[in-house]
Amino acid sequence: MKDVFRFEIGIGVSSDPVGKLWVEIPMALHDRICAQIGTDKISRYEFGFHFQERVEHDFPELDRTIQLAIHDWGKTIDMKDIPKNLLKVYHLFSSWFEE
Repeated sequence: MKDVFRFEIGIGVSSDPVGKLWVEIPMALHDRICAQIGTDKISRYEFGFHFQERVEHDFPELDRTIQLAIHDWGKTIDMKDIPKNLLKVYHLFSSWFEE
């Protein structure tokens, strides 16, 4: 599907994620976010480095999509050894921008 953008997130602390999953969003949403971030390399780097903070603050639709994906993922695994607070933390694990 070319109307969908897929990206991978890590769940939990970036140095030791408790899980990883692929999230799909409409390409139109991806393109709007890219337009808002711009083409400056530093801006793009900061977006990836501060992904969750930027998404929560500037792109609530994307944050809701990610939170739903994490919630659905949590239903498929044994959660007894995963602290619930780690399920609220995510980071970008794949590239967001075309290189």
